[in-house]
Formats: sequence, structure tokens, C-alpha cells
Amino acid sequence: MGKKDKFKTSLIGMVGGALYGVVIGFSMIELEDVFIFNSAVGVLICALLIAVVMYFAAMIIHECGHLVMGLATGYKFVMLRFGSLTIVKQDGKLKIKKFGIPGTGGQCTLTHDEVSDPEKVPYFWYHFGGCFFNFITAAAAILCVLITGNGFLHVVMMNLAGISLVCGILNLIPMNTGVINDGMNILRLKNDPKKRAAVLNVLTVNGMQFEGKHLSDIDEKYLDTADENGE
Repeated sequence: MGKKDKFKTSLIGMVGGALYGVVIGFSMIELEDVFIFNSAVGVLICALLIAVVMYFAAMIIHECGHLVMGLATGYKFVMLRFGSLTIVKQDGKLKIKKFGIPGTGGQCTLTHDEVSDPEKVPYFWYHFGGCFFNFITAAAAILCVLITGNGFLHVVMMNLAGISLVCGILNLIPMNTGVINDGMNILRLKNDPKKRAAVLNVLTVNGMQFEGKHLSDIDEKYLDTADENGE
């Protein structure tokens, strides 16, 4: 990760953290009126628990967005991961396993049938789908915030709206933090058709490996996943 990416990540993280701190503050104020706690610590713990649960909800929605939009544009299911809980398709059946990648909260891996012109395979909605679903969720949650009075549901929706927006924005702003995010993927694929063919090869190989094939069994034409810069 370069200095520019480190600065961008740190800046966005600080701004996002500050804004979400405001949401936590308002949550504590409302929760004091909803429940009777013995101390401010109890209110804070409750607010943080709601934030954590809504974070996982936003993450699940994000990965499901990739899945739905990918399937809608011609891709096929390979693997869906939330934390270390992984759903994979092997031998035509869905199986649950444990698998994780440091620095990522989830992952949606799809594959695609072989095509004569891989550079023309749709890529935008597969990669944008997660952010798209986050933004839709945020809009729906904001609507709930506006039409509900102060109370527990109001706090939950306020948290869901804030976290969904932050999740969508952080994934959409092109960044490479050691793991390339959705925005960077979209930018690279948009600007370089050869990368589209390379990424399609990666997805094809991933699909074959999840079906049990070893690299030695895979046609060499699928193993060409580098562009002219070796990336």
C-alpha cells in the first residue's frame, strides 16, 4: 500500500469515525429515554452493541448485493463468506465451511461461462452491487428514521443508515489497502479491457478450484491472469 493510499485510508477512517461518533452520541441520548440504566456505562454498552449488530447487518447486505447483481448479469455462484462463515458450491451442492481472509469482513466469489470475447463480459454491477445495496438500505433506513418517533427502532434504523452509508462509501472510493476494494476494481476494469479478461480468468480458476480441481488439471490459458504490467 502506497503513502497516498495510507493517507486516504486514514483520513476517510477518521472522518467516518467522527461522524459515527455523533450517531453513537445521539443513540445514547435516545436510549436513556427508552430504558432505565443504572449508569451511563450501561447506555454506552447498549449503543455499542446496536452499532456492532448493524455493522454485521450492513456487511451481510453488502455481500448479498454482490451476489444478487452478479447473478443478475450472468455470473454463477461459487462462494459467499461472512467473516469466517463460508457457503461454497461443490459437486453441485451448497456446503458450509470456515474460511477467512485477514483485512476483509466478507467476500462474494462468482464465476462465468467461457466466452469468445472476455473483455465484453459485464463487470460493473457485480463489483458495484455491494455498495448499491448499502445505499438502498441506507435510504430505506433514513426513511424509517424520519417516520418513526424516538425509541429503540429509531435508534436501530439510525445506526443502520449511518453504517450502511459508511460501508458503501468506503468500498466505492478507489483504494488499495493491501486488498483492492470495489471502487478500485471498477476503476481498473473500466480503464483496461485486458484486465477484464485477466479477472475473468481468475474467477474461472477460482470456480474450478472450489470444484476440486488442482492447478495442474486446469488449462494453461486460464492461468494467464497478468496484464502488460504484470499485475
